[in-house]
Amino acid sequence: MLSSSQKKILKSLLDLYKEQSEPIKSESIAKMAGRSNGTIRNMMISLRALQLVESIAGPKGGYIPTIQAFELFQLPAPEKWEEVPVIVEGKQISASVSDIGFSRIPSPAESTAEITISGDVSQIKVGERIIIGPTPKSNLLVKGEVMGLYPATGKLLLAVSEMASLPAISIGEIATKKPITVKPNTPITKAAEIFAEKRISALPIANGDDELVGLFTTMDLAKMIVLDKLAENISDALKLGATTEPCVAPPETSLVKALRVMDECGLGRVVIIDENERVTGIVTRTDLLKAILEHY
Repeated sequence: MLSSSQKKILKSLLDLYKEQSEPIKSESIAKMAGRSNGTIRNMMISLRALQLVESIAGPKGGYIPTIQAFELFQLPAPEKWEEVPVIVEGKQISASVSDIGFSRIPSPAESTAEITISGDVSQIKVGERIIIGPTPKSNLLVKGEVMGLYPATGKLLLAVSEMASLPAISIGEIATKKPITVKPNTPITKAAEIFAEKRISALPIANGDDELVGLFTTMDLAKMIVLDKLAENISDALKLGATTEPCVAPPETSLVKALRVMDECGLGRVVIIDENERVTGIVTRTDLLKAILEHY
């Protein structure tokens, strides 16, 4: 239960953060809340312990509210807020990372990290192998073994075995440009010929204005064969379950974001479209993983 002073200071931080979207200095919070700078700093210690506030060090540092702080006041978190995945023994859990602090040891393979978790820490056990990330902006991945757990503060201590930053390149740089497309009136047999000749497994479906309206895959082709519908057109495949809402993204989308889009869609490829929803490229999960591995 927060005191009235804690609530006022935390609400001031939330209001300032919503306006500025960057770490807030204690002086700014003090001015809005009508408190002294010293009072703000002391209060932030208790709010950090409650996992409602995180502090950012450095000249451009300050305080930022956590997702829990927004939830406490029943406020929507900023749209730009991105969750940092936590993968335990190969399985992603329902938690996110709000802060990562590294020890000052030169070699990443010998360092330790203090991880602040937003969520139920009891899902994690000492000795388990976990992967943190990728983080927003830096696309940092941290791998290691859990050395200690501190449920009261939502923190864990990680023995870091590997750190890597995913390449900051876009899907437009690695995509197949101007991919072959089919029209709704294209015969199924023609699509089958393209699959065989080009050794591909999916064809974007575009209408007369070249706008994306679906995706026809080899799985859809197999379904049409089973249903004895090879004499039909692509439009018939759309009526029988071919994808009408494929994964799409603009060319400037990052590799990591594209992987997330694929996971959300449950598909293994993303169709790249321009501002007019016209097809300009296509990229597969294999393309993304290959591009990432080439940068290690």
